[in-house]
Amino acid sequence: MHRNYFDAEYVVLHDQYLLDFEWANDGSPCLALIFSRWFTRGWTALELIMSKRIKVLYKGRDGEPVVKDLDSDILAQDPSRCTRAHRVASSIVRRLRQQIRNVDKNGVFAGSWHFRPLEKEDSVLGRLLPNSTLTSVIMKIRDAVRHWPYCVLLRDNNRNHGLGLLVIPMEREDQDGYFINCRFVGSIHESAPPDPGSHDSRFGFDRFKIGNEGDQPDMLMTRFPTKAAS
Repeated sequence: MHRNYFDAEYVVLHDQYLLDFEWANDGSPCLALIFSRWFTRGWTALELIMSKRIKVLYKGRDGEPVVKDLDSDILAQDPSRCTRAHRVASSIVRRLRQQIRNVDKNGVFAGSWHFRPLEKEDSVLGRLLPNSTLTSVIMKIRDAVRHWPYCVLLRDNNRNHGLGLLVIPMEREDQDGYFINCRFVGSIHESAPPDPGSHDSRFGFDRFKIGNEGDQPDMLMTRFPTKAAS
């Protein structure tokens, strides 16, 4: 499926929330984009990365859909001539499109992440909140958290709250054990502990591949050592 995005001349985003949002040249359509259901789905970042050009449908003044280009029409072009909210929303979208560069044509991406195995308290206390409004995504994340010994939380830092990716690790690759293949579950938000923002010693650091699980069995996190986070 991800190859379809890569091969397409452009991808058209059809989201009912955005179709009900009237287009205006004030930056508000960019804010509407990041609050749309499409943007909160787990694989949205990958779709953004794989797509060369993205066209978005909004509501026109006459009630009919209008087509706008993500890069030239929606994202902020001149920081001095747009609102702070428009700049922030644009930077969020641009970071998602540029942050992960090592994505192959099959949608498999690899990188180094801070990580920690889930704990029983994550499940019992409901610490991990699905970062989505889609029922199917929410149920998928909740089901995975119930089987917490098989799950891992990935982050780009080792702080103890905020956004992260929930994955299920499989086996390490045979070649030098360099990457841990993972099955993607969803994007989550970890609720803040008593001392939010502090460094969390539970996090290790390792290399992961997401989307290359094949038929490999799920893997308990006790089966590979935790590397100390630097």
